[in-house]
Amino acid sequence: MIAVPPELVECAASLPPLTSAADDEATQMEMLRSLANLEQAPPGPANNNTEKTTRWAVNAYANWRNARLARGNGAESIPDDPAHAPTSELNYWLSQFIQECRQRDGREYKHQNLYAMVCGISRHIRKLRPGLNILDDEHMKQFKLTLYAVMKRLQTKQADLYSVKVSKITRKQWDYLWEQGFLGDSNATSLFYAVYCLFITITGVTSALQQIPNPP
Repeated sequence: MIAVPPELVECAASLPPLTSAADDEATQMEMLRSLANLEQAPPGPANNNTEKTTRWAVNAYANWRNARLARGNGAESIPDDPAHAPTSELNYWLSQFIQECRQRDGREYKHQNLYAMVCGISRHIRKLRPGLNILDDEHMKQFKLTLYAVMKRLQTKQADLYSVKVSKITRKQWDYLWEQGFLGDSNATSLFYAVYCLFITITGVTSALQQIPNPP
């Protein structure tokens, strides 16, 4: 039998699950500033995929604007082209856009796709206004906070779809499972279960999305 120190299991059973970063404004701004720095990289040779993504993002904005115009409610004030809008209007209307934009079938975008869309719009704006980065401009605070909140909500929603609902095991439960042969080193299956249970007990990681880099 593999010797697992009792203090390791007992310590693992008392550890809290891994948690996300604090939701204070400074943390939110730092995260978005890091993303903005990536987006500010000097432009290289024309890339067909980048241009295609930019067109897709601009078209998504246009479709959202047309849908708002069809509903009325003062939507005629939405900028036709975000590249020509004052920063104050961009700050407000892009905040509305990222909360309301949907796929053709009405579903919300995944958080990765939403951010790719925002980057596409940012590239479109910087073609005409090189000095404006909507992800790092001090006048785009409302937009940045809204983007952070929406992305986090979508990420949590997506993670819930792939979560494996398990609990940490106590030392007594560990011993029982080992005695019953469910955990052990007699075969590959029991050894796998033993390593898996110890892993989730120590780390609190139980979501598939926390273990794969690019979830579907």
